[in-house]
Amino acid sequence: MLGLLKQANGADAEEIKRRDLRDYLFNQGIHLKKNGNGWVALCPLHEETNPSFHVSEKEGIWLWHCFGCNHGWTII
Repeated sequence: MLGLLKQANGADAEEIKRRDLRDYLFNQGIHLKKNGNGWVALCPLHEETNPSFHVSEKEGIWLWHCFGCNHGWTII
């Protein structure tokens, strides 16, 4: 999971392209809550008490970014 979040490539990225990133993250134990146009969760890369992990999708392009640890990636 953390490998995917740091490097969105290989089989996991192909799986996400076929499916929904939200489903993939849920299966990895990350539970997203709807927030405006996207979703938020606690970041799996560091400990936190307030959600700073943001996920959004537009026209099949998935983006995630954590404002707490400043990691992020785009999956096209």
